[in-house]
Amino acid sequence: MSEITLCIGGRDFSLTCAAGEEEHVRGLARRIEGKFETLSPRYSHNLLFAALRLADELKDNRDTETDRDNLRERIAMLTAEAEESKREISRLRDTLARLESDNENAPLGATGAERPLASTGSDETLLPALERFAELLEDCADKLDPRTA
Repeated sequence: MSEITLCIGGRDFSLTCAAGEEEHVRGLARRIEGKFETLSPRYSHNLLFAALRLADELKDNRDTETDRDNLRERIAMLTAEAEESKREISRLRDTLARLESDNENAPLGATGAERPLASTGSDETLLPALERFAELLEDCADKLDPRTA
C-alpha cells in the first residue's frame, strides 16, 4: 500500500491506495479539482457540486454510447433491408429477362391473346413483383431520409 496526499478545493487529504495506483488516484483527484468551485461557504456542498458535475458528465457519456449502439442497430437493419432490395432487384431482372425472351420468341405479327402476357400488360408475376419493388424502394428512401425517420 502507498500513502498519497491529494489537494481538492484547497484542502489536503491523505489516503492509502494500492501500490502502482498512485497516478490513477491523483488523476481522479485532478478531475474532481477541475469540477470544484466555491459556490457555497460550506466545503462539503462544493465537493457535492463537483461530484454532481462528474456524475452528469458520466451520464452524458453513457447516453452517447447508447445513441451509438442505437445507430449501429439501425445501420445493421438498413443494411439487411438494402440486401433484400438487391435480391428483389435481381429477381425482377430475371423476370424481366424471361419476359423479354418470351416476347422475342413470340410469332411475328402476333397480337392480343397470341402474344405473351408481357406485351398485353397483364403479366401475373411481373405486376406484383414490380409493386413489391416499388414498396421496397419507398421504404428504403423513407428510412434513409432523416426528415421521415
